[in-house]
Amino acid sequence: MDEEETFEDEDEWEEDEESEEWCAENVEIIRAKWSMDGAETLEEAAQLMENFAKQLRQLKTEGYILIDTIDDDYGFIIKKELLEEYNRRCGGE
Repeated sequence: MDEEETFEDEDEWEEDEESEEWCAENVEIIRAKWSMDGAETLEEAAQLMENFAKQLRQLKTEGYILIDTIDDDYGFIIKKELLEEYNRRCGGE
């Protein structure tokens, strides 16, 4: 009986490890923290922010969505078609 329990635990451990790897490979992090670094004028800062906005729009065009609300400058994104799998493997809603 103990051997079966150990085997089941090993299977669960392998599934958890596979899920962690899947999540790490498919979830991206976006941050705005350094978006204006190097700007010496307000105009340069505005241009840098516009460039960042274009990058976000490009991600949207490529099919990425936010997994949850951005918090403390961390946004987690994933391809929309992978969201259901994310919820199953990574403990999403």
